Amino acid sequence: MSKSVERSDEEPRTHLTSVALSRPPAAEVDAGTDIVLKIKVSCPYGCDLRGRVINVMAPDGAVVAVSGLADFADKATETTEFAFMAPEEVGEHSWTLVFPKHEAEGLVHEEGSLPITVKTMAHDTSLAVWDVPSPIVIDHPFRIHVGATCTAGCDLKGKEIQICDETGASIARGHLGETPWNGTRALYWTEVDLAAPAKEGATWRSISFAPTELKLPHGGASARFGFETVKPPQYSVTVKVVQKDAGTPVEDAQARTPRCAWVFTSPVRTRPAWQG
Repeated sequence: MSKSVERSDEEPRTHLTSVALSRPPAAEVDAGTDIVLKIKVSCPYGCDLRGRVINVMAPDGAVVAVSGLADFADKATETTEFAFMAPEEVGEHSWTLVFPKHEAEGLVHEEGSLPITVKTMAHDTSLAVWDVPSPIVIDHPFRIHVGATCTAGCDLKGKEIQICDETGASIARGHLGETPWNGTRALYWTEVDLAAPAKEGATWRSISFAPTELKLPHGGASARFGFETVKPPQYSVTVKVVQKDAGTPVEDAQARTPRCAWVFTSPVRTRPAWQG
């Protein structure tokens, strides 16, 4: 049953309607994700149009979403916030918000409409690298962690990470694991084994990520990380660190001096002292 404000005898029996956005959709969204908006409808006579609907129409006439007009205030009737799915293809897409013509109790509210356009984008991706040791003895193996994520939190498991040297030549590849890193929304990660170069000094490596075979389009990402390489140590020492009073071994204690960096471990593990 239609509700309306009180009308005078001179009021026409046909009312034009106006469709507007209370909350416009974002101008750009990730492909295949939600487009969120809120719509209001009004007529020149301030009729209460609760119970009517707004249709979101595609260019081919298909109705892709429907939302009811639920709240009436200040002579306009609004929907609540609602969402419909953006296309999976990248590009500009248009729809028309339509308030259908409605007649009740001898009063006609004409159809109103409003076009909207939203641009869909490939999902941005980003890389993280951590646990890079430094310094590293020349020609020695080492291991790092590499992770990738996307703005929409898509499942990236099994996708390839590539690591290149300073010339751009590929030196290692890895595949993201099944489970995101603990405490993150969707940082998929893997361990990659590398070898230090055969020269001393600062070294850089680049990481690239170009996901393919995903349902939704994704952009690639790249990152760099660096480390220092040093000659093999001239001497090896074993240091036992214990609690002063209890005599309990202290594991993984670390200390540095101006000329060398000592890595102290428990009595069952030893590491060389790097020359400064």
